[in-house]
Amino acid sequence: MRFPAHGQARLDVSDLALEDYFDFVNAVNDGRSVEARASFDIDWNGGDKHVTYGSLAQGFVGEFIEGTATIEWSAHSDDGFSYKSDDEDTSTTVFAAVGRERNGVLLHENEDDEDGRDEHDHARGHRDTD
Repeated sequence: MRFPAHGQARLDVSDLALEDYFDFVNAVNDGRSVEARASFDIDWNGGDKHVTYGSLAQGFVGEFIEGTATIEWSAHSDDGFSYKSDDEDTSTTVFAAVGRERNGVLLHENEDDEDGRDEHDHARGHRDTD
C-alpha cells in the first residue's frame, strides 16, 4: 500500500444524531438519555514518518503516516445543554496518524497488487495525491 509522503485528510460532520447519556455508567447501563447532535471538523496533515504496526503473525497489520491534526467541535442536546470548543487553530497535536489496518478474517484480504494499490482502490477510482 502506498501513501503520499505529504498528504491531507479532512472529516467534516454536521448535526450527527446521537444520544446524550450524561455519564459513562448511565451509558453502559442504557439509562435515561436525551437526543443530541454533534458537529466536528478535523483536519489532518501528514508528515514524513511512515510507520508499520503489527505483523501477520500477530494477527494485525497497519501502515500509517504520522502528522498533525486540528479539531473544532460543538454539541447540543434537547434538554438545552450546548458546548462549543475553541477554534481549531488553538488545537495542539499530541498524536495524529492516518492509515489503513487489517485484522481478523480480513488480514489476508486486499493485499497490494503490483502498483501498490489494492483492488478496491481501483474500483473506487483511487488516485494518489503525490
